[in-house]
Amino acid sequence: MINNPITTAVAALTVPGSLREGEERDRRGFDLEAEAVPDKIVSVAALYRGAGYFLECVTAVDREDFRELWYQFNRFDRCERHLVRVGLDEDDAVPTVSHIYGGARWFEREAFDMMGIHVEGHPNLKRLLLPEDADFHPLRRDQCIDDELRATREKRRAKRIALAEKQKAKAEAEAKAAEEAKAAEEAVTETEASPAGEKAEAPPSPAEAATEIHAAPVGEVTEPTIGAAEAATEVEATAVEPATEPTVPAVEEKKAEGDAVASDDAPDATSGDSPVAESGEAAEVDEAADSGDEGEEGAS
Repeated sequence: MINNPITTAVAALTVPGSLREGEERDRRGFDLEAEAVPDKIVSVAALYRGAGYFLECVTAVDREDFRELWYQFNRFDRCERHLVRVGLDEDDAVPTVSHIYGGARWFEREAFDMMGIHVEGHPNLKRLLLPEDADFHPLRRDQCIDDELRATREKRRAKRIALAEKQKAKAEAEAKAAEEAKAAEEAVTETEASPAGEKAEAPPSPAEAATEIHAAPVGEVTEPTIGAAEAATEVEATAVEPATEPTVPAVEEKKAEGDAVASDDAPDATSGDSPVAESGEAAEVDEAADSGDEGEEGAS
């Protein structure tokens, strides 16, 4: 089995479950085999052309109740033959790949001439070996058969189509189930890898919601209470301040009045009415009287 990067790309363009890689290589001569629908053959050819493969040949095969086109790709640098089969019903057509591989023009003309396979988009689709007025296709098995054999082929054809539809539906269901399983696994991985901060943003539990509801009124009551206390303090401070401010002027006024009264009551030191002066004069008078008395006594 060859581990080739192109295998995954080919598997995405071909019928699910049809790819066989390296199976019976010695007997069949192909490293990879797959089946494709007619609408995908252009994409398959472009894929191989971009990967460095050349188109070895296009072969038409009559399967008795249907026909096939075999597209064989190979490489120049190593022997690596790939086969892609396209199944065609009685009136099916296949798009040309001659714009990707120029040599396909001859292969497609031969398939039309020998098997009657119609190739859409071919630049010059006409007979290659037989004359233009030939009304048969020599390699088709239904050219020389009777009605009984034709009926048998129709039954085989119907059975083949039913089986193909069943396999296709099964492959689609398996692919869808695989995608859903992958999406579920990715979702679980993202959930486990998410940080704790993001988990905290989840909706609160009923208990947390109830706690928030009960806690909300407390906060509302507390805020007005603090405001009332502050307001009362401000009112008291305002009431005290005006009472305190007039006290200083009142004291000063009273002091001034007391000084005025004291100044009125105090005797004038410069005038004779001063008690001190009066007391001095009285002392002098007393001294003079005493002196007179003493003189009189000496004279006597």
